[in-house]
Amino acid sequence: MPWLVDEESVEVARRFTELKLSLMPYLAGVGEEAHTDGIPVMRPMAVEFPRDPATAGIATQYALGPDLVVAPVFTADGTVDVYVPEGRWTSLLDGSVLVGPRWYRQQHDVDSLPLLVRPGTVLATGERVDRPDRDLREGLVLRAFELTDGQHVRVSVPGPVGEEPGVIDVERRGRTLHATASGVQRWSLAVGTGAGLQATNDRVVLDLDRA
Repeated sequence: MPWLVDEESVEVARRFTELKLSLMPYLAGVGEEAHTDGIPVMRPMAVEFPRDPATAGIATQYALGPDLVVAPVFTADGTVDVYVPEGRWTSLLDGSVLVGPRWYRQQHDVDSLPLLVRPGTVLATGERVDRPDRDLREGLVLRAFELTDGQHVRVSVPGPVGEEPGVIDVERRGRTLHATASGVQRWSLAVGTGAGLQATNDRVVLDLDRA
């Protein structure tokens, strides 16, 4: 119980709890994949990047589902080495970009760690960070990271037991992102960690030059 330690512990626990709750639409989908296909939520790097020989021996970081990489901090001074596979990877916490393939040495405080989003990802996040037992299809923020021209991504967000998932299709066309959704309520589309553009009539077009 962090409140028995000090106020800083409370704030750190709050920050990471709210981060997890914001990621519940993504984590629920990954959990469903683990149930149906047997692919674990926490995956060795080599599972997601089998063609990158550098990932074979990495035991200090992992893939959290197909689209996130996490490098826990094990040192007292916050120093951590993180391997970044090929492409432009974005920190979900501060929006900074790391280009791979290469190793980086970083230093993090108690309220931070390397949490990187894979290029070409549309990450399903949620506005609500107060409770996990909610309809994850409501209040979605779809965050697009480094989509290439012509790329199409389909995102599925599980609904309550017995109900159909929400489905969102996102496609990059030149300097715009086009998204359509079905089975979701009150959703928006964003570029990276920026603010989202609210959808109208289950459809939104986002200008990358203005995002």
